[in-house]
Amino acid sequence: MEKGSFSYQAALVTGGLASTPLVVRSVFTVAKAFPSMLGAVIFLSLLVTSLVTPAYSSFIDRVSRRRVLAGLTLAESVVFACAFFLYPLLGRPLLIYLTLVGGVELVSNLYWTAANSLLRDVVTRENYRSQAGYAEISSQLPAVVAAGSAVFLSTLPFGSLLVFGVALDLVSAAMLSGVPEHRPDHFNGSGGTTMQGVERTWNHWSSVGIREFFRYVRAHLAQVALVYLIGFPFVFTVAGNFVKPVFIANILHGSPAFLAFSEAEYAGFAIVAGLVTPLLQRRLGDSSTLILLFSAYTVASFIMPMYASYTVFTVCQAIHGLGNPGSRVVRKSVVLKSVDRGELGRFNGSVSLLFTLTRMVIIGGSTIMISVGVQRVMVAFSVVQATLTALFLVALFRAPTVKRIFLSEAHWAD
Repeated sequence: MEKGSFSYQAALVTGGLASTPLVVRSVFTVAKAFPSMLGAVIFLSLLVTSLVTPAYSSFIDRVSRRRVLAGLTLAESVVFACAFFLYPLLGRPLLIYLTLVGGVELVSNLYWTAANSLLRDVVTRENYRSQAGYAEISSQLPAVVAAGSAVFLSTLPFGSLLVFGVALDLVSAAMLSGVPEHRPDHFNGSGGTTMQGVERTWNHWSSVGIREFFRYVRAHLAQVALVYLIGFPFVFTVAGNFVKPVFIANILHGSPAFLAFSEAEYAGFAIVAGLVTPLLQRRLGDSSTLILLFSAYTVASFIMPMYASYTVFTVCQAIHGLGNPGSRVVRKSVVLKSVDRGELGRFNGSVSLLFTLTRMVIIGGSTIMISVGVQRVMVAFSVVQATLTALFLVALFRAPTVKRIFLSEAHWAD
């Protein structure tokens, strides 16, 4: 692995380690006591994300994506620092937990749009599939480490986890300095290379960038819709991040340790997917690989809520850990080979906006429906998922644009 790629992957791992232990503890605590409140906080974070995404996506096509990532990493450390000082003063741990869940969700949504765009600068025509797999592995390693040490972490004072998070975020931001970055023509001069330049660029693009963003979406609607459909398990999984803790706490009557174990299991199989999926892509092709992953994931989604069984849940969670991350590797590969470097911010942002809006609908609906039973909500998710699978298969076999994207060779013309 080249130095730039190593710095990029190491920054992702370290940043994930900063937040994962805090999020696991916070999510389980809230899910156990106030499941509807957890859904409301996640919904609010998604709403804010959807409002800023158009301007933000155009913005990161005009400035240093590496600096944007560093800034978001430092912003997360500020959230942790504020929680550290407020925790002993408020005397209301629930409020701190909700703030952390909402704050980390918001920062994470913006972070990955920029991170997926910066990935283009550390890949080549020969290794872009493997690098997409490595990026998936890097995003999952923190969950394995944090969940694997859940018993130890659960004995630590909450303030210690906050200090740990701040320190790792600072290390992650420093690691980003080792990532090489392509400098487009508009970097020449003052626009975006200094803090004043970034501020002027943001002020300009907060209005102009919104119009530019939606013009871009209209011009590339077929490609955006395709990548959105490829990512449908991601929509279900993030919604599952709300209902699965509720299912574990209230149906399986599990403990925080079992929630941590399920997260570690998912992440462990995601690492396997990051290694195996590029091999399947080379042997079977992107479209056949997706059909295989989608089918397995959809079947597991229907079976999981049918049984109040640790064994069934564990098996289905493992399949989820292969299906969703595997499809995400394919999605990143397709984007890397078919979208020009200078458009990645807007393209990833447009797909992210569709994901966010879908997640808002699903989480908003599930928050309202949670009173009818978490198992019924999960079955409803499975029906939505199967519908999206059918739409993707129709597009895959019938739409000329889709065939052209999947059959095209990687181009590194920019």
